[in-house]
Amino acid sequence: MPDDENDNADDFDASIFKALLDGGEAMVKAGVPVDDAVQHVSDALQAGLDAAAPDIVAELIRTAPDMVAAHRRENRAFERRLRRHWGAALDRFYSVAVAAEEAASTFDVRRSKQVVGQNFQFEALTGIMARACRTAFEVHHLLSGGFPLGALARCRTLHELAVYAIVINDRGKPDGENPDLGERYLLHRAVLNWKDALTYQKHYVTLGEEPISEEELSAMKQERDSLVARYGTNYKEPYGWAAGLVPDGHPKFDALEALAKLSHLRGHYKWASHEVHADAKGWAMNEFQAHGVSYRATGRMNTGLADPGHLALISLHQCLVSLLLSTDEPSPWNLLACMTLQPLVDDAGDLFAKGEQSVAVAYERAESRRLWKQHD
Repeated sequence: MPDDENDNADDFDASIFKALLDGGEAMVKAGVPVDDAVQHVSDALQAGLDAAAPDIVAELIRTAPDMVAAHRRENRAFERRLRRHWGAALDRFYSVAVAAEEAASTFDVRRSKQVVGQNFQFEALTGIMARACRTAFEVHHLLSGGFPLGALARCRTLHELAVYAIVINDRGKPDGENPDLGERYLLHRAVLNWKDALTYQKHYVTLGEEPISEEELSAMKQERDSLVARYGTNYKEPYGWAAGLVPDGHPKFDALEALAKLSHLRGHYKWASHEVHADAKGWAMNEFQAHGVSYRATGRMNTGLADPGHLALISLHQCLVSLLLSTDEPSPWNLLACMTLQPLVDDAGDLFAKGEQSVAVAYERAESRRLWKQHD
């Protein structure tokens, strides 16, 4: 918040409290008991706030269009400055995301004509890839707007999608040990639906909503119970669809990472998790040093785009490879698509690194100018 706004707020508070204090002292001098005077002052403050709030709300509504227009101009100017450093990387990111989306779409159309009956592995992988494409475009949008930490949070989701895609493709092949793994994954939504329904039923009154009907709850529970009876008690767990893949039957996400051979990205996943949650590490990640001053980010920034940009594309490519290589005999076209995108992902990583360096150089120059002016 600018200093002048803080000063205005302090002046307002000081004037109000002085008026109330003077009024309270006058009442006491006039013989009003102290407790009664304090109550009168408190009532007067509440009445004043109640009377002032509607006028302030009306003024904010009146001036909102001009404020929004001004911020739009500022945001557009910021995004132009951001592109000076990151434009090449962001454009490469977008081209890779579009290429991945088109490759997945082409595979979906061609594979759909070949699938006979219901192929749960195919359905699971195409659905995961669709989410991966959408999430990648969300990352691009956040990065382009100067929200790298928000993009990092979405990278966490992309990593999870990549882990699931690899596990379902590698471990759920029709001729493998877990040919029904894709089906287990898709049907597991019934377990999650039931848990969500129970949570909703606890709070619908507070929310002012209508309850889920007993008929709907009964149907949800019946579907969930039938799946638990079919797949075992462990199916009730958050990763119960993968219960057959670990010795103890109680899979956690780190075990799925290990099965996908992505444990080396565990540190990045945990790092991104802090931006999702409200823990103290996330609090610290939002604090920055610039020109000897500490800042807590409340909006856009033009640093820190490199890691989320590259990580997102790595996960997107992993999802695509799992999809395109899910057939018994991948076609030359599928292999070519995987091979073509890999160097583009690497190139994007290099461009993001150059963007980070460009920002660092610009910062050093700005800091040198600042110190020179102070010395002068």
